[in-house]
Amino acid sequence: MNPRTIALCVGGFVAGLSGAYFIAKPKPKKDVTVEQPILTHELLILVRKDLGMGRGKIAAQCGHATMIIFEKAMKQFPDQMSLWKEKETGPTVLAVQTEEEMQEIKAKAKKLGCVTGVVHDAGRTQIAAGSTTCCSIFGPKEIVQEFEKGLISLK
Repeated sequence: MNPRTIALCVGGFVAGLSGAYFIAKPKPKKDVTVEQPILTHELLILVRKDLGMGRGKIAAQCGHATMIIFEKAMKQFPDQMSLWKEKETGPTVLAVQTEEEMQEIKAKAKKLGCVTGVVHDAGRTQIAAGSTTCCSIFGPKEIVQEFEKGLISLK
């Protein structure tokens, strides 16, 4: 092989590597800020005090209320409910004195576009079968927080 051919081959090889480097060279990343979704909804659970349920019973009923509202809210507010679950945000649990008070709040919440759910007890332990024990409400924070005014935390 003559020196000119070798020089052309080496030159072609170097040119090929250089071209490959510039083609495959990673492009500088643009400063893209990804907006994080904001949780704008809240879960409220109302528990009837007049039934005299024990702590374990209340905990079980609140669990039922959460599951009921989760299924319903995933249909109406799937992004917000998924975010609520992802952020591991717990519900606000408040006491109501009577079933009538609970039903009144539930009706107002539903009318304002919130998702609502009601738990009816099976009657196997402390409460008569069919008794309404809890109501869950999932909706925009500003609406749900209006219902929290005047109610007391469950103790």
